[in-house]
Amino acid sequence: MQLPELQTWYQMHLRSAQDHVRNILEQARKPFVSSTISMSN
Repeated sequence: MQLPELQTWYQMHLRSAQDHVRNILEQARKPFVSSTISMSN
């Protein structure tokens, strides 16, 4: 495996991992935000 290929593979997996983490954070934030809004009202 050449270095450019490795870099492309690494960036691709890094991006998919970041998307995965972002999805988890979004789903975790939704109930928290809605409960915070209802508490402040």
